[in-house]
Amino acid sequence: MRCLKLVLASICVCASASVASSAGQLTPQEQKPAAPSLKKVERTEAPPARPRKYYDHEHNATYLNVDIPLLSRNAAKIMGGAASSPARELALTFQLVYKGATTADLSAVYLIVESTAAPEQGARLNAIKQIEINADDYHYSYERTDYKTESVEINPTSPAEQRESVVFKLLPDDLPQLTNANSLKLKFGAEQYTIRSPQLAALRSALVNGED
Repeated sequence: MRCLKLVLASICVCASASVASSAGQLTPQEQKPAAPSLKKVERTEAPPARPRKYYDHEHNATYLNVDIPLLSRNAAKIMGGAASSPARELALTFQLVYKGATTADLSAVYLIVESTAAPEQGARLNAIKQIEINADDYHYSYERTDYKTESVEINPTSPAEQRESVVFKLLPDDLPQLTNANSLKLKFGAEQYTIRSPQLAALRSALVNGED
């Protein structure tokens, strides 16, 4: 499973998020890191799916990404949801943003949805304006803060594919309920998926242990 690569490492101040569930440039002590910049990148290589943590010296912020695959090109569905072409990949990334060089001071949380497929399949995420999440008896809705599309090389011998990315800003105070729920039911556009508690284990661990 693949997720945003080093394009997220070049984080810069972006459009301010509007969060339906209620609630720039970063200074080391006063302001929070902004949303990842999703400027169009013409071509990049797709990184392997893995936990990713990095420190942004420019903004004095640490980013810890937790990846959760939804669809794989080798299997129509990994988790419950609508059927999709086997040639398409879909993934979520929970991005935890901390002030400073450690994971002690959580300041912002973003949910990134990525869809990667052959260009002829067309755009899947460009019309999505919000994501709805049901966590047991709790309902959350978050507005889109950014969208981008880029060309990625999955295989050097195959034509480049198109990757779409949509970013939503979550409230840090919502995380305990989201991560400890028995399941998360996600709905964005026409797509619906269910994430079970075991799939949230890595996110729970990241919140408790940080970089460890």
